[in-house]
Amino acid sequence: MKAIMMAAGVGSRLSEAPHDPKCTLPIGEGQSVISHTMQIMKERAIEPHLVIGYERNKVRAALSSYPEVIYHENPFFRRTNSIGSCWLARSVITEAIRRDEDLLLANADVYWTDDLLDMLCGVPDDCTMLCDRSRATTGDYFFHLVDGYIVEYGKDIAPERRDCEYVGITLIRASFLPVFLGHLDQLIWREKYDMWWEDALYDACASHPVRALDVEGRFWSEIDYAEDYQRILDHLNTGMSATEMLSATK
Repeated sequence: MKAIMMAAGVGSRLSEAPHDPKCTLPIGEGQSVISHTMQIMKERAIEPHLVIGYERNKVRAALSSYPEVIYHENPFFRRTNSIGSCWLARSVITEAIRRDEDLLLANADVYWTDDLLDMLCGVPDDCTMLCDRSRATTGDYFFHLVDGYIVEYGKDIAPERRDCEYVGITLIRASFLPVFLGHLDQLIWREKYDMWWEDALYDACASHPVRALDVEGRFWSEIDYAEDYQRILDHLNTGMSATEMLSATK
């Protein structure tokens, strides 16, 4: 299996002031968010590819202990959203298709635990996106599901139609990769550079079902704001589960 992780963005919502890439934020002695993810990849013999741009040398430095990481550089990180980063790693997708390999796609500013990956790999569907039903009201990007499959998506879904929040991690089986690549290419050649890489999957939803796998009760956090980063530190310091942390804030 191969993995492409997006780490090129500036992450301006975290702070108006200059800052290090979100994925390089420290979460323990000698460990960062991205090195934690790379350790998960290494333990499962997943070939890691990382798309970098903003402060790219700081990302490389954070992963100096992981020489197996293959980098792809996006010099247009201020002009493109994550769809551009994904397309710049297009060769990884075509190689996975040629080798009949599955592909993991993830946003590098997400802290997640290894059990999430194990759950994801255990689902046989052609394409599966992780979601969390406990965050249907407080999250950032939502799905509406029918029989576990995505039929509506976005930040502005009406509250009564929000079933879950998207986590930022997706597994695409080899059989689905040509579909994903076709939609990715179409959006790029239509100059939709402001979109996310996930939009290629949403574009395919009508004709190719995309499953959402619920991880409610397991800990994860995408780092959009300082509060998200603090949630990670609190989890690591206390050992509390996502459910326990949610109950403690009520």
